[in-house]
Amino acid sequence: MRNFLSTIVFIAFFASFGFADNTCPNSTYTYTTTNSVVNSNGSTTTTNVTYTTTIITCTTTIPIISTTPIISSCNCSGHGNCNSTTGACICSSGWTGSNCNQVVNLLCPNNCSGQGICNTSTGSCVCNTGYSGSNCSTKQCPNGCSNQGNCNTNTGACVCNAGYIGVDCSQTNITKSSVLSGFISGNPSGTASYANRLNWLGTTQAIQKVYGGFCISILQYVFTYQIEVIWDTYKQVPLLNMDLSTCTTENGPYPGNATVQINKGAYDTLINQTAQLLVTFLSGKDGILGTSDDRRIYFEPMHETNGNWYTHSASNGGTSPGLSAQSDYIAAFQRIHSMIMNYNRALNKTHISWVWNIMNKDYGSDQWGYHSMATYYPGDAYVDWMTIDVYNQGYVYYPGSWDTPNSMLDNCLTILRNISSKPIGIVEWGVTSVSSQGVMNVTDKSNWITQMCNYVEQNGIKFAIYYDVSSAVTPDGVDWSVWNATNGDSSYVYVDANGVKETIYTYSAYANCTRRWTGADVSNPRLLTDSQFQGL
Repeated sequence: MRNFLSTIVFIAFFASFGFADNTCPNSTYTYTTTNSVVNSNGSTTTTNVTYTTTIITCTTTIPIISTTPIISSCNCSGHGNCNSTTGACICSSGWTGSNCNQVVNLLCPNNCSGQGICNTSTGSCVCNTGYSGSNCSTKQCPNGCSNQGNCNTNTGACVCNAGYIGVDCSQTNITKSSVLSGFISGNPSGTASYANRLNWLGTTQAIQKVYGGFCISILQYVFTYQIEVIWDTYKQVPLLNMDLSTCTTENGPYPGNATVQINKGAYDTLINQTAQLLVTFLSGKDGILGTSDDRRIYFEPMHETNGNWYTHSASNGGTSPGLSAQSDYIAAFQRIHSMIMNYNRALNKTHISWVWNIMNKDYGSDQWGYHSMATYYPGDAYVDWMTIDVYNQGYVYYPGSWDTPNSMLDNCLTILRNISSKPIGIVEWGVTSVSSQGVMNVTDKSNWITQMCNYVEQNGIKFAIYYDVSSAVTPDGVDWSVWNATNGDSSYVYVDANGVKETIYTYSAYANCTRRWTGADVSNPRLLTDSQFQGL
């Protein structure tokens, strides 16, 4: 503590006094005070104040002005400044008390709701276990509901997704269906990984479809970088689509009579190369067919044959001489089948399942039944699965319609079951959210997915593969995807490779459906049983 003397200097001026008449005139005096104060930061403040006083009534005694010095002293503890007039401390922010030595107790939001401790220095809450938020009012759910439910932050209880139970939704309560689940992946690079997708689903999937072609460059890439990864890393059985249309650069223009050319032997070399790659893959790591590490594949040549966009379809080529007809397609399918299966006689139905594929309705057919799906069937000796592609396009294309699974598939299933008793699968299915003209409706898309899943289960369809392709990579920008989607009925949070938390849109309706269906058994070296693989 320091004492400071306020030095007072008086300068008085007095007029001459006349005492003859025993009176004295009014007088004035002036004094100046100089105050010097050393502040807490070491600086000095000096103040000069001048006062003037008029004495109206005079006596024979001259007034005495006190010369006692004014002393101001402060101990502000280094947290404030001293007021030299009053001797009181002016405290800095965050400090109080006569000597500025007491910390101001900051209040926490809602006093931490009684579920935490207030840090009065910072004004923030330190929440008790099970509570979060700035005022500790948010209840946390056990284990984050295992990412299989939603947390009610008012009660701290999990609301589990369909098929899951338990306080943290970690237990399954799903009546499993024998339907094999699958998907076609098509998300842009840099997005959530397949591991994130599996975590979201909470289960494996049985099949993943990829697109190949009868040209060596594409074949080598597909087998090396896609099919091997699908089997070894993703633990799924690949379904390989094979068409000539993907090889126009290497093979020249895609011929309008593709199936005619196949039947003439123009593509025998490429078919044999395909057979060699298939045998190598199916032989497993030991390179020998017929051992315990043998693999499986679904093989789908020349799909969607009753459409009018591929030249292996009669609706595109017509029946004029030199162009493809239904009989040309059937003969080409049979030729490809025979060449591959005869390439190595150890190949059998436990290795490769032959997939014949049509659209759910005929495109380009006329009143006489020309170009109907039934006219393309290659025969039971060449087909293991009869399969369908079906899309609810909503109002993406003019004029548009919102169709139910029944209206889209009932007639097709009837036709197929009149053709053969072979098992039926769906190789591609999808739905957009554009359920009315120019309007995206997430609820309508979600409900349709649920309806479709129920339809598959109720109508004896043995597998279903969803076309999970992002609008960012589809040529027409349609929002087919249910994972990392344009929109969704739910979301999924994950941490990317750089440690950044990301949130993507998903459709829980699809996840709930997939959890009911059957995925690959990763403990089985061949992933599926023979009966599952063959649809028996």
